[in-house]
Amino acid sequence: MDVFALDFGLTYFPRPERDNFNEDVGGLNYDMRYHVGDRLTLLSDGYADVFADGLKTISLGANIRRPGRGDGYIGILSIEGPISASILNGYVNYRLNEKWIVSSGAAYDFAQTGSIGQCLALTRVGETALIRVGMNVDTGRDNVSINFNIEPRFLPTRRLGQLGGQLIPPAGLFGVE
Repeated sequence: MDVFALDFGLTYFPRPERDNFNEDVGGLNYDMRYHVGDRLTLLSDGYADVFADGLKTISLGANIRRPGRGDGYIGILSIEGPISASILNGYVNYRLNEKWIVSSGAAYDFAQTGSIGQCLALTRVGETALIRVGMNVDTGRDNVSINFNIEPRFLPTRRLGQLGGQLIPPAGLFGVE
């Protein structure tokens, strides 16, 4: 694993008057990860359009991971441009035991919006399916939702056997569960 990773990017526009508000370059971006140790990673990324009133974002956060047990993230996102926001967000996924995983998250905008939303979910890891019950609350929009999911474990998935940041072994790996 690399201790420090930093990627930069930009987009060149050969016909800037047509494509990018008369600017030759745009979409400046970076992505930085600093692995302090095996479990803690400091993260930052940003994006900027160079034309007037273009979108500019920057985020800074920390991710902590305990393999086989859980992970968490806390970070702040600043958005400037057509809209402005400073958002504090975080989440926690914790594996209670081999059968249960609890997930929780929240986001808060320090501008006029205030609370953007909170979520809480409980997942049962069964032999043939993952059964998840959750709730989302967004007081800014007066919205409350209840979620109920059943995901078969024998079907292929693009998430490579992860749920809430935790590896879920293939069904039957340890015999009958």
